[in-house]
Amino acid sequence: MVIAYLRVGTSNERFLEEQKDEIKRYALDHNMNVDKWVTDVIAGKERGIGHNLAMVLDCMQEGDKLVLSDISRLGRTLSEVMRIMRRCMEKGVQIYSIKDRYVLDNTLDLSVMGGVWYNQSRFSARL
Repeated sequence: MVIAYLRVGTSNERFLEEQKDEIKRYALDHNMNVDKWVTDVIAGKERGIGHNLAMVLDCMQEGDKLVLSDISRLGRTLSEVMRIMRRCMEKGVQIYSIKDRYVLDNTLDLSVMGGVWYNQSRFSARL
C-alpha cells in the first residue's frame, strides 16, 4: 500500500496543494499508485505525531510505502522525526521523501543511517 502524507502548521490550503501536486508528480514518475491520502493540520507549536499519521502507521505493514514532500513533514523536531522513522523501520515501512531525495527502504542499513542522523544532530547542536 502507498500512503501519501501531507502536514501543515495551520489550515493553509495552498501549501497542502503544493505538497499534493509534488507527490502526484513523484508517484507518476516512479510508477506508484497512491492508495490513500492522509492529512494532518497541526496548530501552533503543538508537538508530537499527527493524529491521522499515528492511526495510519498503526495499520501499515511491512513493504508499505509512506511518501511525503520532505522529511520535515514528519515532525517539528529532529527527535520527533527520528521516532517516526524508527517506528517505520521497525515495521518495515519504506519512506520516500521527495525534496530530500531520501528513499529509506530495504536496500539500506537503516540502523546505520539513523546513527548518522543522530550524530549529525548532536554535532549541529554544538555549533
